[in-house]
Amino acid sequence: MAESKVRSRAGTGPARAVVLVLALVYLVLAVGGVVTVGWGSFGWEDPVTLFGVFGISTLANILHGFIGVVALVAALRGGAYAFAPVAGIAFTAMSAFGIAAKVFRDEGDPLNLTWWNVALYLCSLVACVVVYGLRVRLSRRTADRHG
Repeated sequence: MAESKVRSRAGTGPARAVVLVLALVYLVLAVGGVVTVGWGSFGWEDPVTLFGVFGISTLANILHGFIGVVALVAALRGGAYAFAPVAGIAFTAMSAFGIAAKVFRDEGDPLNLTWWNVALYLCSLVACVVVYGLRVRLSRRTADRHG
């Protein structure tokens, strides 16, 4: 039984590392955003960028902070594989929203997203797909050994 626990956790290192990097990126965005715009009103604020590229707003800061905290907990508690598909759906939705906001010229965008935000969300989606792929690969390898 101890051997199966070791095997089941053997592939968690890379997955944890990827999710931990995502957590740190989104926590930096959240903290930097709060420092830049504070806790202003929610909704359509004047466009502000962080690091000169990422659009931020109070609502975006809360969203980025939530993602960062959930990813950090998932990475530290061994939940990277569970985080990946759920976050992948969220990053897909965020990317789609950002693209729609840019195509319709930012009208109705309470997050003040830029193309850099969209690129970050798409890269984050790719990272989640990689983590999920690691899980599938580990499951197949374990099944092959036992089957």
